[in-house]
Amino acid sequence: MNNNLIQPVSNRQLIEQEKKHINQNIKELQRDLINASFKQSNTNGSYADLLQAIQGEREKIKQLNFQLS
Repeated sequence: MNNNLIQPVSNRQLIEQEKKHINQNIKELQRDLINASFKQSNTNGSYADLLQAIQGEREKIKQLNFQLS
């Protein structure tokens, strides 16, 4: 049986808001990633750090989607 109907609407709305916030973070990180890719010297590893941060945010969305199902 589908568990979506049992969850309170407010909880579902909070999860959806959190997902929107995470998606905004991903967009910002992607912009930073594009800027970092144009730099000639990337010695501080920021490109790899940004990729890892984006992946972490995507993992959060997966967990939230799991909570909704």
